[in-house]
Amino acid sequence: RVPAAGGARLPVFAQVFADIGDEQGIAQSLSTFSSHLRNVVRFLEAAGPRSLVLLDEIGAGTDPTEGSALAMAVVTVLLERGALVAATTHYAELKAFAETQAGVTNAAVEFDVATLRPTYHLSIGLPGASQAFAIAERLGLATEVLALAREQVSSTHASLEETLAASRRTEAERSEALASAAEERDAARAERDLAASGTERARREAARILAEAGRAADAILLDAERDAAEVRRAGGRRPKTTERGQANPPTTARRTRPPIPPELAELTDITPDQGPQPRVGLWGRSRTLGQSGRIAAISGRTGRITLESDEARLVVPGADVEVIDEPHAGPPPRDEAAEELRRRAAARLGTSLDLRGERVEDALERLAGYLDQALLATADEAVIIHGAGTGALRRAIREYLADHPRVRGQRPGRREEGGDGATVAEL
Repeated sequence: RVPAAGGARLPVFAQVFADIGDEQGIAQSLSTFSSHLRNVVRFLEAAGPRSLVLLDEIGAGTDPTEGSALAMAVVTVLLERGALVAATTHYAELKAFAETQAGVTNAAVEFDVATLRPTYHLSIGLPGASQAFAIAERLGLATEVLALAREQVSSTHASLEETLAASRRTEAERSEALASAAEERDAARAERDLAASGTERARREAARILAEAGRAADAILLDAERDAAEVRRAGGRRPKTTERGQANPPTTARRTRPPIPPELAELTDITPDQGPQPRVGLWGRSRTLGQSGRIAAISGRTGRITLESDEARLVVPGADVEVIDEPHAGPPPRDEAAEELRRRAAARLGTSLDLRGERVEDALERLAGYLDQALLATADEAVIIHGAGTGALRRAIREYLADHPRVRGQRPGRREEGGDGATVAEL
């Protein structure tokens, strides 16, 4: 079986080169290293952009320092020629090379020390930790021999192995935390729907309204981007206006937010014609978020309203705003259900989102949910860890953040945040 998710694809290769096993022989005067190197020389002469190169224990059979240096050079040259390379190794230097070299990523098949068997679970993004001492101990090697062996290991190598072991523990904890977070998220959604209405029909309608609002928001943002592009193409000139002061609509058809059906108006408090109409300078309150502020702007094209207060600046749909009296003392009243959702979101948010090893599509789906949680928790920043790898996941995440309407800006992580293997979104 191919260890790949559904939908994964490989290109059609013109050539496949494989150096697997050991072909040493006395008759040919070949050592293990020589037999491997003879194949590598042939691969380097013939490999090109449509080649798949499989290298088993690359650089093995000679001095580890020189062998790992040769291995790094071979992989670098093959990548420069456009070949796709899969290489196995036990060298720590090569593991570190994959963490810093663009276009290279680590992977490992996990090993169960208790049973001395591989689990065949492929972990992408983290190198495999050496299990030599653990296996030797399980097989009965004397304790004093093991202790002496551990003393001979360099501090750098020992530190690397400890870091790898800690990373694997963190990965396991992350998986458990994700499962727990998914359960809590589902429970929170159920509670939110229940709080919105006591009837099954109202819960279904509320979910549909939220979905329609999301689609309408996407359409509004797309329209804004198109208008901006038209202005740029026109050399900075804005579209012509009609006598009524409204911009002429583009000739292409646009999506617009569907009107709220009368039967849905009975299920919600969002009835645009009810009560005083919002105007700039009045005080308004977002029914959804439970936050209030002075109405600073009303978009004539989209109807979205900007609320400003000491603690936040919000842009919300006009139908979500009700006019309220200006508060004279103390903070404005807050919706308890919304406040509880914010508290729970902050508790579930964590310090960062780790997307290493994820497929781009799955990673962006998780990122969208994480940003929702961060915004609901009123966080200022969101730290997304994507690793170095080939750079594809990093590019996809940064492009997604650049287009996100609630992301003010982004920057690479600082050294303590993961460097260029992380991106910090400013919300």
